[in-house]
Amino acid sequence: MSKKIFKKTREVYFDQHKTYFRHNDLFNRFYQYAVSPKNYCLEKKFFKNATVLDAGCGNSGYFAKAMIDLGAKHVYCLDLGKQWIHNLKKGLKEKGVSLSKITCISGSVTKIPLKSAAMDFVACNGVLYVLPNVNLATKAIKELYRVTKFGGSVFAYFGVDKPGLIEKYIWPSLRDAYLKEKDFKNFIDKGDLDIWHKNFKILAKVFCKHDKLVSYSSLKKFINLINPETIMFTQDCLQTPVYQTNKLNREYTLKILKKIGARNIRSPKDFYFQRTDIRRFLTPLHVTKKSNLLSRILYGEHLKFTFDKRKRAKIK
Repeated sequence: MSKKIFKKTREVYFDQHKTYFRHNDLFNRFYQYAVSPKNYCLEKKFFKNATVLDAGCGNSGYFAKAMIDLGAKHVYCLDLGKQWIHNLKKGLKEKGVSLSKITCISGSVTKIPLKSAAMDFVACNGVLYVLPNVNLATKAIKELYRVTKFGGSVFAYFGVDKPGLIEKYIWPSLRDAYLKEKDFKNFIDKGDLDIWHKNFKILAKVFCKHDKLVSYSSLKKFINLINPETIMFTQDCLQTPVYQTNKLNREYTLKILKKIGARNIRSPKDFYFQRTDIRRFLTPLHVTKKSNLLSRILYGEHLKFTFDKRKRAKIK
């Protein structure tokens, strides 16, 4: 069963990640996040001449470019199979990244084909919660730590703590509908932006015919905020076979990090993503959970941690 889940998950992300190199605004938005050291609770000098592992890299490319631009000596990109490698290399070359600084590795985050203590920095973003089960997530975390050098650091996106209505009820309901409702599934899988726009514009015209509160031109601008990123995000949440964000909560995360011996565990501050799609209206909810009741009701805390591997003790 796990092999089927791994295969399906890789297929889903292979198709989704093609969007990054086709749309510069999407690539640049994620790149701007990835190239900022503060989002890993690290200083820029940490990355100079560093060896970096992107564990579960996919073929989006923005992280690898960000690491090279921060001064990393070499970036190792790891993911299942080999289908993604050509697309990733082609995209990075187009972005001006020297492929001599990139090594692509076929393998799983649950059994990383690298020697222990080989990497200065290991990142695993958006991978742990789509693994088949919690046991494999635990195995992956141990592997991330194993391949990190003594004195090095790991950054990982785990899951959600105290999930809000969106994570607890809305997305699970939509995922259930995706599996059971054929028309809905076909609509999502096709990912045809023209179909999305066409149907929303029909509704907008009907609205404007009977209600003069908002003009059709205004509604059309709003509809145009549904773009390829909207489709990619929706497919991400619905198509992946497993989405165990609610299981990888704070209690689980801190327990496993303590068990492996992680040191200096810290979380980056919330980052205000400059989205270009309709979700830009939701972004304030993500960065105001400490001060806004509605934000806390709708969304939980998305757990991103950086932690260090203790330095090897000196022999006296």
